[in-house]
Amino acid sequence: MKTRSLAAGLLALAALLGLARPSAAQTGYGGRTPPFTPITNPDYSPSQPPIAPGKGPATLAPVSLFGMNLYLTGLERSNTQAAGLGPLAAQAGVKWSREELSWANIEPQRKGSFAWAIYDTRLSYNAANGINVVGMLLTTPKWASSNPTAGDWYWWEPRNRQDYFDFVRAAVGRWQGQIHTWEIWNEPNFAATWNCVSPCDHAADYAALLQGAYVTIKQVDPTARVLIGGLYVHDTNNLGMTFLNQVVADSGGVINFDGLAIHTYMPDRVPEALRPDSVVQNFQYRLNLVNAWIDAHGGHPSEIWITEDGRSTCNGCAYPWSEDDQASLLARMYGIAAATPRVAQFDYFQFEDKFNTPSDLYSGMSIVRDDLTSKPAYTAYRTAAAQLDGAAFSGPGPAMIPGNNPQQPDSSDFVGFDYRFTRSGRALHMIWRVNDTATIPYPVESAQVDVVRRDGAVTRLTASGGTVLLTVGPSPVYVLTVSCSARFSDVCPDYWAYTPIEYLASHGIVAGYSDGTFHPDSTASRAQFAKMIVTARGWTLVNPATPSFSDVPAGSAFYPYVETAKAHGTLSGYSDGTFQPSNSISRGQISKMIVTAFAWPLVVPTVGSFSDVPLGSTFYPYVETAKAHTILSGYSDGTFRPSNSATRAQLSKMLYLALIP
Repeated sequence: MKTRSLAAGLLALAALLGLARPSAAQTGYGGRTPPFTPITNPDYSPSQPPIAPGKGPATLAPVSLFGMNLYLTGLERSNTQAAGLGPLAAQAGVKWSREELSWANIEPQRKGSFAWAIYDTRLSYNAANGINVVGMLLTTPKWASSNPTAGDWYWWEPRNRQDYFDFVRAAVGRWQGQIHTWEIWNEPNFAATWNCVSPCDHAADYAALLQGAYVTIKQVDPTARVLIGGLYVHDTNNLGMTFLNQVVADSGGVINFDGLAIHTYMPDRVPEALRPDSVVQNFQYRLNLVNAWIDAHGGHPSEIWITEDGRSTCNGCAYPWSEDDQASLLARMYGIAAATPRVAQFDYFQFEDKFNTPSDLYSGMSIVRDDLTSKPAYTAYRTAAAQLDGAAFSGPGPAMIPGNNPQQPDSSDFVGFDYRFTRSGRALHMIWRVNDTATIPYPVESAQVDVVRRDGAVTRLTASGGTVLLTVGPSPVYVLTVSCSARFSDVCPDYWAYTPIEYLASHGIVAGYSDGTFHPDSTASRAQFAKMIVTARGWTLVNPATPSFSDVPAGSAFYPYVETAKAHGTLSGYSDGTFQPSNSISRGQISKMIVTAFAWPLVVPTVGSFSDVPLGSTFYPYVETAKAHTILSGYSDGTFRPSNSATRAQLSKMLYLALIP
């Protein structure tokens, strides 16, 4: 979150000193001007009293590894764009979003006069798509700034820290039901984003801010997780780790954070880089460095959060990568993170650039283009999330190849990677090579394995002599054991949706793929579910001469099913005359289609069952009716997440329960 000139100055200084570049990372979300967009015409509302502390488990709740810097709260975006990005992110497997909650915009005019509305709206887009939030509490209002006449007054520490603590109390109280992880500022080890009037001690001042914020948050929500503001790290003697040591020393040795947030950017090289003259430019080295720091501090904090890192496809910038390279590097970083102790979460930087400047280094790190089309990295992220989310690391595999670099510690010195995980009872290997591609006889743990490519394509291989021929290179592959001889190799009898999927398959309602898999965790399209509904109901197919939708023409594979479902009132299209058959079907849409297909009388209670499906909303009567027929349930937090895409397993279970009450 720095200006481009300051970032360039740091890079030049590093080059003169013979150091690794301080991660050009250090410009947070882009190093662009303006790095802060003030709110305009805010609807000020009076201060609301703090919400009473909630009750919850004493330990921190587990989290998904798969996060993003979505910036749905970025005021550079319109509400329409922010709302549209939520479902797109959820479909990619994004479970967490790091969001800016700008004090300068929330309490801009005077103390106690809050403008909550736009942030309430933007955060609701995360909630509607089942995306948890890391709330960054940062930027100082001009009235509270220690240097209100500076051009970047919002990056200066508050004149009175109590004003910040009061804001923190109000924000945590307001969003306690939605946000349980808070980050205190961003990159406070960089003067451009954490500044104070000279003479000042940046570390001591930040330590005081962190300690007060930590105490305040825990008073309001004892179960909340607090992250130190993301620090850029690359070696033991750089600004990041030195600053961290100073903060802890100035806190009397107390660790006032539950998670150590770090930024690990190396925009000009691969994450596994093995420079003969330096050990600092290596992703796994940096993660191991931070782990060693935690070990040296008695195992505190317990978690590492990578809150920024990425690779850029920028046009005309210093360190451009091809879109194909970006996809592979993203997947490899997630593999390394998943295999590293204490790494709880990785917020990739970034999903879509809110500034729409593709020539900028950090803008180009996005995995969705400005026109909202996806880069290959989007698919790579979705595949990695499908394979690694919830997987437990169980050690290196047989294709791990040491790099033999005398300057690199053994723990971060590899040119071939093979990480073994377990997930849902299946062994999973993630394999790649950094510099070459080779076809190797790879030992496997079952008679057959599924090889999943970076783009999600699956190939079934049969072992010969305990090995399969496997081509590995810079684009990672995932090798999964095939552990049962059921109809579908990835839906074994102990799988939670085995009975529904087996029933529907035996009645010709669903089918698998040519390799014998079902892909239960993949999403289904609107057209596919239309076919399932029509087949399940046994309706006679209709084939009108004139199509109802411009994008489902006569003669297309799903044409008779879509037309038949429409004739029975089970589906409708969009205002532009399309049906969008390839779009993933959401949980709300499935509820409506099943209820209408089975002609169940609508149930409309005065009090809703789910906090995110309120009375009067589009899907309210259908979701409530489906719930009354016990074909669906919500989540433990009281939500239903109607906009979330349903997996093939989830929709199979709902349809099965509708058929077999």
